[in-house]
Amino acid sequence: VVWFNKPFSLMDPEKAIEYLSYIESDSVVSLLLDEDESDYPKILNEYWKKFDPTPETTYNEIMYEYYNRVDYAIKEFRAISNSNGARTDRGMIYIKFGKPDKIERLSNPEGIIIETWTYYNPERRFSFIDRKGTGNFTLIEE
Repeated sequence: VVWFNKPFSLMDPEKAIEYLSYIESDSVVSLLLDEDESDYPKILNEYWKKFDPTPETTYNEIMYEYYNRVDYAIKEFRAISNSNGARTDRGMIYIKFGKPDKIERLSNPEGIIIETWTYYNPERRFSFIDRKGTGNFTLIEE
C-alpha cells in the first residue's frame, strides 16, 4: 500500500511513537519503545488499530489526523529559537485537541502577548503568554 500524503512525522517510527506521549502515559510509550526497533512500524500500526473507525480498510483516519496535527504543530508553533513546535505548550494542546474554534490575541503596552484558544465542544479554554515576544508561548490557564 502506498500512502501518498503520509504525514512526515510518521516517516521515523521511533519519533512517531515518542509523539504518543501527548495522549499516552510515559509507561506505555516506554513499553512500545522497549521493543525491537525493526518492529516499530508494526507496533505503531497495532497501537492505532484499536482507534480505527474503518478497520476493514488499510487507511486509519484517526492515525492520519493525529500525525497531521503533529506535523502542523512542528511547523507552526516554533519560536524564534526554531525549536520543535510540537514540543511547545501550544503544540501540545493543538495535537491533543485540534484546531481551536476561536483564537483571541491581546497585547499590553510592554509587548506581552496573551493568546486564548477556545473549543466549543466540549467546552475548553487555554491561555498562553509570550512574555519576551519571541513566539515562545507558555500555557498559563486551562
